[in-house]
Amino acid sequence: LAPRFPSQTWLSQKLWFGSTLWRESASLEGRAEAEVWQQKKDGRVGGFEPPAAKYFIVMAARNPEVPLPHVPGWSLFSDVEEKELKRLYHQASEVLRLDKMALEQKKIIETQAERLHRLEKEFQEQSGRNEALKNALKEKEALLRYQESLSGWLRWPLSRLRRCFPGSGRRDSKHE
Repeated sequence: LAPRFPSQTWLSQKLWFGSTLWRESASLEGRAEAEVWQQKKDGRVGGFEPPAAKYFIVMAARNPEVPLPHVPGWSLFSDVEEKELKRLYHQASEVLRLDKMALEQKKIIETQAERLHRLEKEFQEQSGRNEALKNALKEKEALLRYQESLSGWLRWPLSRLRRCFPGSGRRDSKHE
């Protein structure tokens, strides 16, 4: 800018939310002294260190002899409706609402995970019982196949007689 505008005043700007104090009893008449303080990371309060500007406003004049308007070292602005502050409060309440929802969802997920774990354990236990039942069923099916076979039909009357007369010979308990 310097070649075309030799007279310049640069202003840094960034949104700022803080506490503002002013004297009620003194007439400000559009001008006031200002002190700017900042709480440091260690908790102490000290002089304000300006943050990096979000953008700049430049007042410039082509003629270096034209005086630029006086700009105070610090200027605070607030619109009457405090829209930015209301927007900030709304965003903060929305963050809290979403955080609460996230915590509720986390609890639901944890509950569902516990239930799923319990169901998986029950499923494994039931699978073991089912396997034992399948084996028992196979044994019964094998016994029925034998009993329904010609050999089973022929031996069945003999096995009944042996039960009635236990001491009368060899006992074949495998296929009874």
